[in-house]
Amino acid sequence: MKLGRSEIEAAVKAERNEGVARNVIVFVGDGMGMSTITAGRIFKGQLDGHRGEENFLSFEKFRNTGLLKVSSPKISQFPLPRRKFPNPV
Repeated sequence: MKLGRSEIEAAVKAERNEGVARNVIVFVGDGMGMSTITAGRIFKGQLDGHRGEENFLSFEKFRNTGLLKVSSPKISQFPLPRRKFPNPV
């Protein structure tokens, strides 16, 4: 609980950059949902000899981040094979 509170307080006190961006770098982590990121964070922390939950991945410390979920309007992205049923006699 203390770790989360200190992170929030540091973010609130951080100086805002009001400048205009000239160059933008975009990192795209395909298939990196919240559960995958959490599992990676815990695994890396355990490799370092800790419990894992208190660890951070390098990109989690970026000042500005965002999440984007992309989905298809179709039910399935891959066409399902048609089933052939015998003709009733």
